[in-house]
Amino acid sequence: MVGQTVDAANQALTEAGFQVQTGTPEYSELPVNTVIRQDPSGSATPGSIITLILSQGPDPASQQPGNSNNQGQQGQGENQGQGNGGGNDR
Repeated sequence: MVGQTVDAANQALTEAGFQVQTGTPEYSELPVNTVIRQDPSGSATPGSIITLILSQGPDPASQQPGNSNNQGQQGQGENQGQGNGGGNDR
């Protein structure tokens, strides 16, 4: 169910005979309302309760300026192929 929308996962599990509930959403890189985890994660017997943990989107703290995962990659390649070839221009 991981990676599916809550509606798709709920429908599939209900059709398979499971009871479905949702747990507390967590921050994730997956889109909002996408299943990021389920409990139990392995096999369960029909009629069992399956708890789906949904994404509430990326953590806002990690999206603030200065905390970007791309920091340090900005400007990469701007000077590629430029320069004097190692300083042997006498």
